[in-house]
Amino acid sequence: MKYLLVLFLFIGSAHASENDPLIHLLIASKATGMCGTIKQLSAFQETTKMPGGDDFLLRFLNTEVARLGKTLPQFLKECEAAVSIYTQTMKSLRVQQ
Repeated sequence: MKYLLVLFLFIGSAHASENDPLIHLLIASKATGMCGTIKQLSAFQETTKMPGGDDFLLRFLNTEVARLGKTLPQFLKECEAAVSIYTQTMKSLRVQQ
């Protein structure tokens, strides 16, 4: 929780150009959450074999990728990059995930 407080104080105390690395970290964190959710949905479907679930996940993913104006390979590559940035940042802060 103290990291969150420091983060908000930092955001409010500097100009946008000075906050570029922080903004990029926030974007990576948001993307990591989105990618993690999709991964969890996929794992759920793999385990439960819910009828119609494969088709739903494929339609959902294709719709989301199109909404973002990306291709599926671009999206997956960006997910990998976001997770890597997030993981490295958390390790450097010595925060357990």
